[in-house]
Amino acid sequence: MFWKSKNKKEERIINIKFENSMLMAKNIINENTNISLDDSEHPIYRAIHIFAFSIQSRLLQPIMTTVEYDIPKIDNLFYPPYHVLKENNIPLEIYEDSQNTTSVMLDFSKDVVFSIPWSPRRFIGAISNISREEWLYHELNHRAVFIEPFKIGLIENGFHSGSVGILNRKGVLPAENLKMHCLYDWIETDGVYFYKKDSRKKLCEVQSFEEAVIFEIGRLIINHTR
Repeated sequence: MFWKSKNKKEERIINIKFENSMLMAKNIINENTNISLDDSEHPIYRAIHIFAFSIQSRLLQPIMTTVEYDIPKIDNLFYPPYHVLKENNIPLEIYEDSQNTTSVMLDFSKDVVFSIPWSPRRFIGAISNISREEWLYHELNHRAVFIEPFKIGLIENGFHSGSVGILNRKGVLPAENLKMHCLYDWIETDGVYFYKKDSRKKLCEVQSFEEAVIFEIGRLIINHTR
């Protein structure tokens, strides 16, 4: 969705920004050892929000700028496309234990949540109705996941009403925990590309700088909670 080839100078600039971001994230964690990283109020999650809000906006903007059914879709967030993982024998186990996942409550008033509305007509209807009413969870319509270790929500069904909940910052809904932990044994990023960790083989460009930073902050969180 955000793919754009870069020259060497651009890559180096991004590498420097990425290194600075990692240094800041490490300092935030090291300065707050008295707060558990399991606590969503830990300052590192506010740092994640700096980058997550940018992604959130990019996912929502096409509903205002693109004609119906022509809105770009994304198949993955924070990791390479599935076909790239498959070609390189990297297991995507984040969905394999779905029968044993736990549930959390997403709160639009404080959690960062992503949604990808695809129909301007439906979005207009949703934002016109829900802006005047309380946001209500409907079991048959709404489905979401809570991505760990970043503590970011992702709407998987009910995109239009979910988007309005995000914009109004009102409403709660249950979400299944989706743990990305297994991927850290296999891949890493420098802000420009994803690499296979054991060989440093270049896998693909990242979709966005912000996703790369969040992914590697997640590694810091995991390493400090082991």
